[in-house]
Amino acid sequence: MKKHDGDNTAMEKNDKEARKKRIQEIRNARRNRQQIPKPEKKKKEKVEPALVLKVVALRFVIILPKLLILIGTILFLVGVMLLGLSQRESTDYNKGVYLGPILMTLGVVVLISGILGIFIRLRLKKKGIEKAKIARKYMIEKELKKQVSTVSEQVENGQMKAHYSAAEMSHSNGHKRSMYDEDTSPTPVVTITKVEVEICKPSTSYDLENEESSS
Repeated sequence: MKKHDGDNTAMEKNDKEARKKRIQEIRNARRNRQQIPKPEKKKKEKVEPALVLKVVALRFVIILPKLLILIGTILFLVGVMLLGLSQRESTDYNKGVYLGPILMTLGVVVLISGILGIFIRLRLKKKGIEKAKIARKYMIEKELKKQVSTVSEQVENGQMKAHYSAAEMSHSNGHKRSMYDEDTSPTPVVTITKVEVEICKPSTSYDLENEESSS
């Protein structure tokens, strides 16, 4: 009995401690929640009127040729209709004789100007794309030249030791040396080309300075 009573009291103690711990955790969580600052409301950025006008003008320039084609087609069709009504014997609509050709001519002019506008816009777009490509190519070439000059400076300053590939080197007697003739320690190889700068570690390498000193 005494043993069971001891077990019960120990369990009650553990339960009380666990409950206290849990209550403390809840209180701490509430305090932390209260301490968290509320996120500030983002202020609406003011849009500049000049930028709005620029966007509107750009959209108008894009829509204008299509609008001209539509207006020109409508004017041409109205002119044809008026001319057809004036030529009927049953109607006394004489104004169509004058208005019809005028509207047709005006419609054709507006239609042609709309088509020309589309061609001009496409040409300008094509030129812009070509200019962007040239600029991108120039930037890539500039970056590559910068990388090559950086590696060259490192080689000249002794920060990086450049080695020629054994496949490209040969002895003075004309015999090409194989990369597997000697088991030397691997050294970094710097390959500089027009397109990329590659730094790798081959299994074996060929040292030009040692070859010249031995010859």
